[in-house]
Amino acid sequence: MFRTKKSSNQSWSLTLRILITAIFLIGLLPLPALAVGDGTFAGQVTDNTTGLPVTGATVLVTASGSPAPGWNVNAGASGNYSVVVPEAADYQLAAVKEGYVTGRTGGQNITGNATTTVNFSLFPGGIVRGTITDNTSSPLQGADIRAYLPASPQNVFTSLSSDASGQYSVTVPPGPGYTVEVNKTGFSSANITGVTAAIGTPVVQNFTLQTAPPPPPQDSTPPASIADLATANATLDSVRLTWTAPGDDGSTGQASQYDIRYASAVIDDNTKFNSAIPVDPVPLPHGPGTTESFIVNGLTDNTTYFFAIKTRDDANNWSGRSNSPSATTAAGQSPPPPDNPPPANITDLATGNDGHIVLRALAGAITLNDGGDVTGDAPEDNTNGVAVTAHGGGNVLIDTR
Repeated sequence: MFRTKKSSNQSWSLTLRILITAIFLIGLLPLPALAVGDGTFAGQVTDNTTGLPVTGATVLVTASGSPAPGWNVNAGASGNYSVVVPEAADYQLAAVKEGYVTGRTGGQNITGNATTTVNFSLFPGGIVRGTITDNTSSPLQGADIRAYLPASPQNVFTSLSSDASGQYSVTVPPGPGYTVEVNKTGFSSANITGVTAAIGTPVVQNFTLQTAPPPPPQDSTPPASIADLATANATLDSVRLTWTAPGDDGSTGQASQYDIRYASAVIDDNTKFNSAIPVDPVPLPHGPGTTESFIVNGLTDNTTYFFAIKTRDDANNWSGRSNSPSATTAAGQSPPPPDNPPPANITDLATGNDGHIVLRALAGAITLNDGGDVTGDAPEDNTNGVAVTAHGGGNVLIDTR
């Protein structure tokens, strides 16, 4: 079946109406907007001495906590720049241009759909540039360059990392005595001292970095377990321990620490060792093969104790548990029995012909079981006025006259 001319015209008319409607709707749509939460850093980079724009300066933006810049943009002919970043606080910005000391600012915040203005006024400086290669003369890209004066090493001047050709350039305030240092992961760092920088006269300093030696293998060998721990010379409250010192790695090298413990039962597994009482302080290990001796104090008399030791090296590797010998502390002496019963009471005390009783103290005091004070005419030894107190005991000479 053939389509009629009228049908064809109607189809074309419908298509045209749809196209016009689409164009109309597109015209009503807003221009693309920043993603929700994004904001803009914008500003101008100028020469501090002339006020003129610094064309082609690179502005670097680093997020808080980031080790490297996440955004960069070049300033245009008028020194203006603009860069969109996520809404966040504490951005760090830097403006880099050869021949100018890098300008920096921190603590810059971005609010979504808003612009934060950050301008840079750069100081002209002396240029230090050169090429960084490895020990095969191949250029090294991504090496970091820093320059500083030894008298104020906290004031560091940096620039962009070296490029694919190994080229670098760092600008510093003019003056003598700079140290220029180069670092790159996998290579030993290098530096050149006594560099003098001057405005308008670039200084060339080339670097050759040596491949860094591989790190030493990780120490995973613990000290040997002590197998000859022994006890001796037990006293009322102490026991002497002796053993042979192990090494740092097995029986080689010097270990770093002992862990000595004791318990009331044999220490024959790690659970029992961990719950045993640690001794503090403990001696430091001597060289391997040395006979060690140490006295554990503060023990209870007439008690059996079991001991064990572990040893640690400088890589925090612990040895296995030692053997667990025992010792019994000496028994303490029993206290003397109480003085009981007391001396018998005097039952035949009588007066002399003159009705007096004379008590003479052999040790300067007279004691009677019934207490009281006795005074009277005394013999010539002048012992009258001797006090008699109400507690038993003492040697008394009784003499009547």
